[in-house]
Amino acid sequence: MTSSDNLPLNELEKELLDPNSECYLENLLDVVSALVSDCDFPSAKNSKSVQSFLKKYSQAAKIIESRRTKYNDFELIKVIGQGGFGRVELARHKRTRRVYAIKLMSKQHLLDHSQSGYWEERDVMVKASSEWLVACHYAFLDKDNVYLCMEYMPGGDLYYWLEKYDTFDETIARFYLAETVLALEALHELGFIHRDLKPDNMLLDAGGHLKLADFGSCVRVGEDGYYYCTSPIGTPDYISPEMLSCQAKAGKIGPACDWWALGVIAYEMFFGEPAFYGQSLVETYSRILGHEKSLRIPTDADPISSDTELFIKDLLKSSTTRLGSFDLLTDIEIKLAKNNRAVAAAQQVKSHAFFKSIHWEQLRSENAPIQPVVNSETDTSNINLMKEI
Repeated sequence: MTSSDNLPLNELEKELLDPNSECYLENLLDVVSALVSDCDFPSAKNSKSVQSFLKKYSQAAKIIESRRTKYNDFELIKVIGQGGFGRVELARHKRTRRVYAIKLMSKQHLLDHSQSGYWEERDVMVKASSEWLVACHYAFLDKDNVYLCMEYMPGGDLYYWLEKYDTFDETIARFYLAETVLALEALHELGFIHRDLKPDNMLLDAGGHLKLADFGSCVRVGEDGYYYCTSPIGTPDYISPEMLSCQAKAGKIGPACDWWALGVIAYEMFFGEPAFYGQSLVETYSRILGHEKSLRIPTDADPISSDTELFIKDLLKSSTTRLGSFDLLTDIEIKLAKNNRAVAAAQQVKSHAFFKSIHWEQLRSENAPIQPVVNSETDTSNINLMKEI
């Protein structure tokens, strides 16, 4: 057999070991485990083909499960988040003694609500190798739940720090907005849109640096950089006008919806509340849809620089004229980004005058302006344990 005869096998091996491949070995092992689990019910066993399948693969599934990471491999330290989907636990791996945040989601809840968010979230964190996105170390499931075992971010979320400070000065705001830009750039380069960017999903590590989290609302875009939206997704205060318009008429949505949310967050950092906050959902949505008239820079707040005001206004525009919109890109910008329009759009945001003092390549190594007090690897003092997630 010549070396050329091994080419198909070598290519398959690459696919099996590549986390970005649809044939990734971990995914295929999940399929075997899930199929055996789903077939192991009295109603399903009436089928002879199911009986044959179980006879052939039940033992293999048991071996797979015995060798793979499972929930019992961890010891609970504390529940650090609770929600309708399940909960988030701070836990320690019994063998390695490393600490993780484990997100448990009820299978039944996901099925009842037709939610595929777990798979999108898992895909993003498994495929990403960015210092700006929260990493997933293990993903597994059992009969009742699916689990995402993630790095623990003891610095808390940006919502916690905004509540503590009320507002940020320009130095603090610029730093964290810049780190968020790099996080969105990494996500968009992977071919995903976040769709639920907000301070709650912007987490700080022990050194005060930011990572983007909670990818359950993410969606993969098509080759043109858009996805077809039939209903709005996201948190009301941060949702973009083009996303809201999908309620009346389905349409294409691109990464610019995340840049809109960044503009709302920038406004909130300086003025203490989201840009289009209303007393009711109807009022909030009305202000977002009428943003050209409803956006106001408060005159009774601490003054902001002209570059800051322009940055906020450039982000809070319609999708075709918004900073970071594909429509504003030149052929040269797209070419410099190796024909990746999402990367070119992020570069356009990074080039704004608001960020002229930012050294993008050195940002992660700089001292963060917020230094959380973290006394141990299991410290939860910066986490709002009462907040529903």
